[in-house]
Amino acid sequence: MDPEAFLDLANQVIKLKMYPYFDIAHSLLCALSVREDLGTGAQAFSRKHPLSCWLSTMYVVFYTPFDVGYKVAKFLPVKVVAATMKEIYRAKKVYDGVSHAAKLYPNAYIIMIIIGEHSCIFLSSILLGIHDPFVPFENLFSALFLGGIWDSLAKLLGKGQPKEETKDSKKTN
Repeated sequence: MDPEAFLDLANQVIKLKMYPYFDIAHSLLCALSVREDLGTGAQAFSRKHPLSCWLSTMYVVFYTPFDVGYKVAKFLPVKVVAATMKEIYRAKKVYDGVSHAAKLYPNAYIIMIIIGEHSCIFLSSILLGIHDPFVPFENLFSALFLGGIWDSLAKLLGKGQPKEETKDSKKTN
């Protein structure tokens, strides 16, 4: 792709009116995620806790007759368009955050990089299908600070092996 055309397209996307269409796409995907997390008990849960479902998700996904809203939202072309809109919206938020940080801290490139990279964590978690984006960091934290690496190293070096000597072995000697 021509870099000039790509830059022109990016400038046009930045000028798009994001509200309410991109917010609706984001809400739709969040509601689908909640419904998929609930699994087969989604209808029963939504009937038992209607206020929580209504406040936290889109009403259309849970409460349309014959599940039409859910079926339309799960239709692949609709889901692809909504995911694309959500990612454009996310990229615009990253762009706005980095440009705001550049205005506040014009010579602090590390701060701008941290703000930009913070959003990439969530993108990678979405692409990998992880609903809790902090799971890899929790595992890393556990391995580093709660002894996971030290246990693995001890086993590797043979120092973490339990002693084979028992009372029965002492009696036979």
